Amino acid sequence: MPAGLWLAALSSWRTPFLAVAAIAVVVGVAAWWLIPPIASHVAHGRSQNALARLRSVVTVRNHWRAFAFIVSLMLAGFTVIPFLAAYSVANVGLTEAELPVMYMAGGLATLVTAQVIGHLADRYGKKRVFAVIAIASIVPILWVTHFPRASLVAFLPVSVVFMVLVTGRFGPAMALVSGSAEPRVRGSFMSLNAAIQQAGAGVAAFVSGSMVGKVASGELTGYGNVGWLATAFTLVAIALAFRIHVVDARDAATPA
Repeated sequence: MPAGLWLAALSSWRTPFLAVAAIAVVVGVAAWWLIPPIASHVAHGRSQNALARLRSVVTVRNHWRAFAFIVSLMLAGFTVIPFLAAYSVANVGLTEAELPVMYMAGGLATLVTAQVIGHLADRYGKKRVFAVIAIASIVPILWVTHFPRASLVAFLPVSVVFMVLVTGRFGPAMALVSGSAEPRVRGSFMSLNAAIQQAGAGVAAFVSGSMVGKVASGELTGYGNVGWLATAFTLVAIALAFRIHVVDARDAATPA
């Protein structure tokens, strides 16, 4: 994010998107060249056509629980995130030059805490750790969306905690989602899940965009209500997480 803001400042708002596209091409070629195929567990299903593979994914109730969970999680985060920079400048009083500092601090903190959260999820269970992190994230969500005018020094600790906890939810959440599908359909399931996840993020941004306005002074209105909405969907996501059945080698054949 800081690099994207820096590129936008040097050129235009389109430049970061072009940079991401260029990086995606490089990563795609490198992955195709360097990563060996891992498909022996689905060799028997290669004869299926696309429609049959889709049917094998959407006919499992446990998958729908995972889809509902990921949509709730998108609504619990991507209602707040798109307007964070604008609110920080218009309402909190940060300058645009200070935004890269805010995102850099949050990103560096997340590099460390994501490893810790991942370790805890492996040790204590994905559902339990997700629930704890999600509940803890409610405080910075409401704090960030109701923050008064302040300096970067005052706002930075809150924004860092927000990024750490809101981002931290995704580690155990995605492990939980990927574990909800049997290995033989996991690739198809995760592809469909990615599409649903992006759709959920789009719906979240649309909903928050319809709630947020701007007054003559340039300040945003309605962002506090967005925080309460994100809080509500955080609680929904926690409830849905405990309804997902995680498949492993011992119960892969258990019907969902």
